[in-house]
Amino acid sequence: MQELYVSRHALQSMIKACGRSQSIERGRELHDIAMKYGWDHDPFIGSMLVDMYGKCGFIVESLDVFDHLERRDVVSWTSLILAYTENGQATQALSCLEKMKTESMIPNSVTYVCSLKACGSIEALHNGREIHFHIVSRGFDSCLIVVSSLVDMYAKCFSCLEAQRVLENLAVVDMISWTTLMGRLVEQGCGEEALGCLEKMQKEGILLDAVTFTCGLKACVDVREIDIGRELHAEIIKEGLETNISVGNTLVDMYAKCGFIDESKDVFSELPFQDVVSWNALMAGYVEHGLCMEVFNCLKKMQQDGILPTPVTFVCILRSCENPNKGCEMHAIVTKYGFESNAFVENALVDMYMKLGLFLDAFKIFNALSIQNAVAWTAVIARYADHELGEEALSSLHKMVSEGVPMDIGSFVCGLNVCAAVKDLDTGFNLHALSLMDACETNASIECSLIKMYIKCDSFVDAVEVFARAPLKSNALWHSLVVSCVEQGVGEETLEFLQIMQVNDASMDVMTFACALKACSNAGALNRGQDLHDMITKQGIERHNILMNTLVDFYAKCGLLVEAQKSFDMLSHRNVVTWTTLMTGYAGKGEYGLVFQLFERMRREGIYPDEVTFLSLLSVCSHSGVVEEGLKTFIAMHESYSFLNADHLNCLVDIFGRAGQLYKASVILENMPFQPKPLAWFTVLGACRKWGDVNLAKNAFQGALNSTGDQTSVFILMLNIYAHAHMWEDVRLVESMREMSYRVL
Repeated sequence: MQELYVSRHALQSMIKACGRSQSIERGRELHDIAMKYGWDHDPFIGSMLVDMYGKCGFIVESLDVFDHLERRDVVSWTSLILAYTENGQATQALSCLEKMKTESMIPNSVTYVCSLKACGSIEALHNGREIHFHIVSRGFDSCLIVVSSLVDMYAKCFSCLEAQRVLENLAVVDMISWTTLMGRLVEQGCGEEALGCLEKMQKEGILLDAVTFTCGLKACVDVREIDIGRELHAEIIKEGLETNISVGNTLVDMYAKCGFIDESKDVFSELPFQDVVSWNALMAGYVEHGLCMEVFNCLKKMQQDGILPTPVTFVCILRSCENPNKGCEMHAIVTKYGFESNAFVENALVDMYMKLGLFLDAFKIFNALSIQNAVAWTAVIARYADHELGEEALSSLHKMVSEGVPMDIGSFVCGLNVCAAVKDLDTGFNLHALSLMDACETNASIECSLIKMYIKCDSFVDAVEVFARAPLKSNALWHSLVVSCVEQGVGEETLEFLQIMQVNDASMDVMTFACALKACSNAGALNRGQDLHDMITKQGIERHNILMNTLVDFYAKCGLLVEAQKSFDMLSHRNVVTWTTLMTGYAGKGEYGLVFQLFERMRREGIYPDEVTFLSLLSVCSHSGVVEEGLKTFIAMHESYSFLNADHLNCLVDIFGRAGQLYKASVILENMPFQPKPLAWFTVLGACRKWGDVNLAKNAFQGALNSTGDQTSVFILMLNIYAHAHMWEDVRLVESMREMSYRVL
């Protein structure tokens, strides 16, 4: 550097520029100049040097400059706090704030902003609340930049209610602060709450910018609110923001992920230009809906247009690989572009090979990883679970924890789901404790997973406690509670929660209504289900296919077949489940003719039956006593559709048993390619009692004793058979066998 005189003002500007551009070598030269003129001890220039070294990642040099200052003012302290924060040392940053107080140094608004940033980065909610108290006491709570930082801190600490209160107490409504909150809510998977913020902004007449619209569209993706997304799209066009590439890319993403691929492509084609983000958004939508070939076509078109793929591109592509050949081909392309050592791509490769069941290939990459982080471990655990290898998934989870790998929200959710699947309450409880230590229990996704895990593990009280402690009772949380109760068959508790939801004016979405109706079906709560149907009609969502299918099931199980038929007729799209549900309802009423009429209609409409469909057909044949039709149906099922399981054979046994053709029933039972279920033996015993066949009953009795299940009913049935035949010695023998079995138990 030439020996030229540099003024204080010029030196300050240059040091600041070095910090912004992270030009450490130039910054050190400027530091030498400051030392030459003795300005490095000047509080203002010294503060600039502290800030510059911090921005360049040299925190030791920042501290050294700070320590040599002749006088430390609020600016120099704030610069050091910011330097610590930006270099991932938030705890030291907060310690600096405390030291300021001991030196009677009064923080200013910028100090508070930097300190709040430090709190947010380590989720130090207690410290953040304390800083908030001082902000209010010093009158900084009307400063918009401070308010925005408070909102961001609370949101990062998963205390969105407190963030919202800060905004609601603000005299002048601030678009930036609301948008900040929306962004954090979207990041945490609280899409409904983010849309709630958007609604409040619109009611207050706040003008929305491109960032706000982008957050709103992402929230729509989160909760699959396509109608709100379309309304936002219309507003975007009205505001002339459709040419904004960031907004346009988010629109592409929203339509694609909500299943409206054609609209996504339309927006994509109308963009002023398509960058790699645009292509990635379109591809991510294709991946979500299993359109693998379209993903690979996108890669080809990108290459033709001269757009270089990014690691994100390859993460999308690897997620779409559904066979080993395509997976290996894509791995080769990844290597060609030099992304094989990229952390995101490496994790995607592990995930792909695990998904394809190529565990050796997956672990070859996993073991070579420089850092086996939470993402990589989660891929292994999740894919083991997908392959129903619960023990392997659980073992990997234990190894991850034992090796001290820091867990993120995704790994907590995955781990809790595995615990739920294998019903490992102890491990689930330990994960809960870890989430509390990491201050992320209040994350909405973790709360939902904890509720699911506890209910699956029959620890209902703990599930309710998690729900009660949740600061935000979101629709997702209510839904998780209701769904888990339904899946576990806790009918009465589900209905109680539904009542509490209504009392608390908690809104119910399509899926919550569907689960609620299922709970009513299981509990036989006809009146409650009809009330839900009325609510669905009032909300104008009655024709939603998921709800209509559920209503068919609800009315069919409650025996109201006229209502079930009405709901069935209103369906715009009927799948095999819908048809089978209605057929099962008619079968339960013994409507033999109607069941087979529905079956023929279903086939004419091009809907292929499944195993459950044939189970309904065989069941109605059994209860109607139509042996020939039952046998004909069984043969067609096996020969035309290759369906055959133990339940189908049990039905055939029942058909012959009810018709008195006991020999045929016993032959089927003895020659089953499956282990006969206890119900099958019980069915034969019942038929033997009806037709008085003691000899066959003896064989069935022995088979029933050798199977698992409720043997009390078996003993009683056999006692009745012998008693009816006046075989009193055999009655006493069976009675003694029963007493012996009780003593063994």
